[in-house]
Amino acid sequence: MEKIKIVFLGNSHISLAALEPLMKDQRFKIIAVFTTIDQKIGRNHSKLLPSPVALFAKKNHLNLIKTANINKDIDKLKDLDFDLLVTLSFGQILAPEVLKLAKLINLNIHASLLPKGRGANPIQQAILEGEKETGFSLMEMIEEMDAGDYFYQAKIKIADDDTYLKLEEKIANLIKLKITDLLIKYVDQKLTRTKQEQNKVSYWGKISPSLQIIDFNKSTIEIYNKIRALNPKPKAKFIFKNIEIFVLEAKYKLLKKEQIKEKIGTFLKIEKEGIFFQTIDGIIIFTKIIIPGKKAQYVSEIVNGKSIFKN
Repeated sequence: MEKIKIVFLGNSHISLAALEPLMKDQRFKIIAVFTTIDQKIGRNHSKLLPSPVALFAKKNHLNLIKTANINKDIDKLKDLDFDLLVTLSFGQILAPEVLKLAKLINLNIHASLLPKGRGANPIQQAILEGEKETGFSLMEMIEEMDAGDYFYQAKIKIADDDTYLKLEEKIANLIKLKITDLLIKYVDQKLTRTKQEQNKVSYWGKISPSLQIIDFNKSTIEIYNKIRALNPKPKAKFIFKNIEIFVLEAKYKLLKKEQIKEKIGTFLKIEKEGIFFQTIDGIIIFTKIIIPGKKAQYVSEIVNGKSIFKN
């Protein structure tokens, strides 16, 4: 059997859940890997940070092409002979001209159960929305974002204590397990094409800085979900005594209306269990925080020392 030639597009750590097994499987040949340009970091932006995909491709001697805009670099794609264009967490919308280049099809691995969860950050948004399950969809890329037919979906449960990082790892493991056989089945015409139901479409947008702010007027569960969804980045936060504090972990207690005695947003107490705040329908307890100038700490580690939470 002739090897299936793939051009892979991806940027983040989860992209490796597809790239690595495809590289190792002798039925495929990775013709090229496209990823974003190195990010400027550090003081005065003096250092360059390659994407996880760039680091992996370089380590494994793959044909690596960095691009800030693949549509402007289309000539680099036109020079390649490939059967499938496969993307996972690439973050760029492909122009119609790019979508015409693969011999067989352009496939995207999207980390939600389409048509629910089109758009950016689907893993974080699933937690924010309080979803009980998620997964990934293997879909055809068309001009409209995340609107193509899908060929396969895999589902997993979202646990009550799943953070963004934990859930991403679960989905990555699922992709890693399935992707090679799925692409073989597609080439062998053994996958069924399913159209997305338009009346069930939902869009999940980017995580904006304003979304990081904890609003104590929201339900306790919404606050708890926000903390999980934004851990480890960009992190939920609140202001206390004019100091910005990031929250990494929490737990909660729901209360009946008659049990709520304090004003919403009131700081109640700090003890070994955590930092207690009144919400609209209960108590949110911050158990792991970051105070400016310090590393992440469990509240149990700081409760006996000096603290802005003590008078």
